Amino acid sequence: MRTSKILRELLEKNPDKNFTVQKIVDSLGGTSSFGTSLLAFSIPEVLPIPIPGLFTVVVIPTGIISAQMIAGNKQLKLPKFLLKRSIPRKALATAIHSILPILEKTEKYVKPRWQWAVHPVSKRFIGAFIFLLAAAIALPVPWTNMPLAISIFVISLGLIEKDGKMITLGILIGLASLALVGGLIFGALSLFGLL
Repeated sequence: MRTSKILRELLEKNPDKNFTVQKIVDSLGGTSSFGTSLLAFSIPEVLPIPIPGLFTVVVIPTGIISAQMIAGNKQLKLPKFLLKRSIPRKALATAIHSILPILEKTEKYVKPRWQWAVHPVSKRFIGAFIFLLAAAIALPVPWTNMPLAISIFVISLGLIEKDGKMITLGILIGLASLALVGGLIFGALSLFGLL
């Protein structure tokens, strides 16, 4: 099933006013959906939509999931305190409906290729890179969260579709985004005479 359809069904099958992280993970495929979960948790930062507790529902899950990828885990496991966190339905629905047209167009071009990129060893390195991107999102650097999240989104879609070319594109976007973060930090430190 395509990711766009999974996201649609997430909203259609859950009429609740709030979504817990547990409900989102279960709807995305439970403990086996590393790529889909990473993609879903990146959406609020890809789009400039205010969601209460954004740090908890984006950075922390992304960091934990990527750490489990580094460890080579085959089953996704999030802590109970995080699974109980909730997101307002209106905010989540707005984010999903906004990203669906882009996702559906992209899905027409993704396909299994460059299989070396989805090898278990490669996935550990990808997990480490996503962890680095999540850490960068956690930094209070303006104008950088969106490109960092777009990188995670693209890499995640590549993981879902086993598309190494898409994963490589996401990594290149991520490297450019990290360079932007580094440049802004360096510039700020230089401006205040700290270097």
